[in-house]
Amino acid sequence: MRRHFTIATGLVMLTACVLGYRGLAAVAGEHDLAGIDEIRIDLPDTPMTVTGCSAGTEACPEVLSYRGAWQSTGGTGRDAERNATAPRLRFSTDGAFAALVAVVPLEVVGQVDLVMDEISVPDDRDLDLRTGVGDVQVVGVVASVVIDVEVGDVSVFGADAGLGVHTGRGDLQIETPGAADVETGRGSVDVTQTGEGRDLRVHADAGSVVVRLASDANLELTIDTPDTIRIQTDAITTVTSGHFERRTGSGNVRVELSSNGGDVEVVLAR
Repeated sequence: MRRHFTIATGLVMLTACVLGYRGLAAVAGEHDLAGIDEIRIDLPDTPMTVTGCSAGTEACPEVLSYRGAWQSTGGTGRDAERNATAPRLRFSTDGAFAALVAVVPLEVVGQVDLVMDEISVPDDRDLDLRTGVGDVQVVGVVASVVIDVEVGDVSVFGADAGLGVHTGRGDLQIETPGAADVETGRGSVDVTQTGEGRDLRVHADAGSVVVRLASDANLELTIDTPDTIRIQTDAITTVTSGHFERRTGSGNVRVELSSNGGDVEVVLAR
């Protein structure tokens, strides 16, 4: 297993505030992805924006690159500086698997926050993204994408090879040609299928669901919600509530939609 730490770059900035001093330590990294098929990025609370570039082109080096900063507090300027420079981002590999994780010393837990700027990867690497609190956006990745967020909105444009999303609280906006399994504990879900029809599962504990299907042919459709179910496609038109099932054609494309409290709407993507 190859392992190394990303070094904080640039000067540590210090500012005084009511509760003491605040420190800011820039961090940046660029890591070789030759031979890597899957990348896990597991970070503490932070927003994440991940952009895929076209793998194999001159404009897309075979690296994981990112920029961000550690923000800290301290009773003195020296404390704030020390706290900001104490955490590290660690990149490691094991065969075809790579991981980027945060290493925060126990003595500065609760005194530092990570704020990531854009993260860039070749678009053909599978992604597994994890954070506590923070909005996550993924754009232009054609490989599979898995996202697990405790609290935060999630938007994905791509994930051609398949998508899995879970957030405990937050809205989901999805546009994908791939099969998808997405859920939120509290928030709305908006899914648009691009390309051909694919299997889809959507669940919202408390929130509305809107789905734009690529096709209503060969569909096995199941919907459950105590609120309104509204479907308007070429093959199905209905307004109801509770439980709804309908099969069209061979039924080999399974679509399961559910909400414990929210309307569910199904139309065709145009």
